[in-house]
Amino acid sequence: LGLRYLLRNEVLTALDDARAELKYQRGQLEKQGDGGVEGEELLETLLRAQISCAKWFDLIGEEDVAAAINIVKAEMASSKIR
Repeated sequence: LGLRYLLRNEVLTALDDARAELKYQRGQLEKQGDGGVEGEELLETLLRAQISCAKWFDLIGEEDVAAAINIVKAEMASSKIR
């Protein structure tokens, strides 16, 4: 359980970092135009989030995934969401 919390926090931290970097890059774009934008750090941050998210999802058991899918299907059927 500790590893799941650690990975979840890594995902959330990386997403916060990505938001901050995007905000910074948008400011650079407004100040300097296209020449002021560098997307490498934003891309690295998003990739870090993706990797942590994939590791986090890998910790979920197949039975839990199947149960969650069945719950969603039942809710969709009862509320007629399609």
